[in-house]
Amino acid sequence: MFTLGVVDSEGVETKYITRKKLRKFLRLPAKDQPEHDFMVVLTNDTIKEIERDLKRNDEPDNVGSEKAKRFLNTDWETFKDNPAYPVLVEYKDNVFKPELPDGLPMERDIEHRIDVKDPNTAMYRQQWRLSPEQKTEIAR
Repeated sequence: MFTLGVVDSEGVETKYITRKKLRKFLRLPAKDQPEHDFMVVLTNDTIKEIERDLKRNDEPDNVGSEKAKRFLNTDWETFKDNPAYPVLVEYKDNVFKPELPDGLPMERDIEHRIDVKDPNTAMYRQQWRLSPEQKTEIAR
């Protein structure tokens, strides 16, 4: 990925990267217009920080919704004002365990799906005939 690397007096390796490779590294779309090629000087610390940020955004378990993010950031202190807090604390060690008990099967990353012949047929299928009583009930 990098075109050239040098080591300075402190032993920190500095890497050079071209514009095209920087776009690929940052996952930016390629430009149609030709540009002048340039080089960016990055230290290892900067490269590691960029990789960490990119990895954090690209992880498959990345939470998409704000509600789920808030749920993951919730700790016991946020429930102090809740009227059910004493009950939550009472069952904290029994019910709200961070890991599964030993007798249960291990967690697996399996996604289930149903394959259909043509997913569009349900959209274009004519609705079955309703009796007048059913139509008035639905309209209400």
